[in-house]
Amino acid sequence: KYVTKMNNKNIKLIQWNCRGARLNLASMIEKYKDQTIIMMLQETLLKKTQGLKYAGYNTFRNDRAQAQGGGVAMLV
Repeated sequence: KYVTKMNNKNIKLIQWNCRGARLNLASMIEKYKDQTIIMMLQETLLKKTQGLKYAGYNTFRNDRAQAQGGGVAMLV
């Protein structure tokens, strides 16, 4: 019921402490744009008012509102 069978065995996962998603993420997406990947990002440094959308990806994120640094996101 809660398990989805996947036939694609070539899924790539990227875990990355990007230290600022808005500055670095575009180049990472360009590098891997022809592959099926899931990106798990830490230290995105994003605020709620800053967008993080890229064609072909659904974005899930949790920004750190009260302190400097932090924030996580996943692009699927």
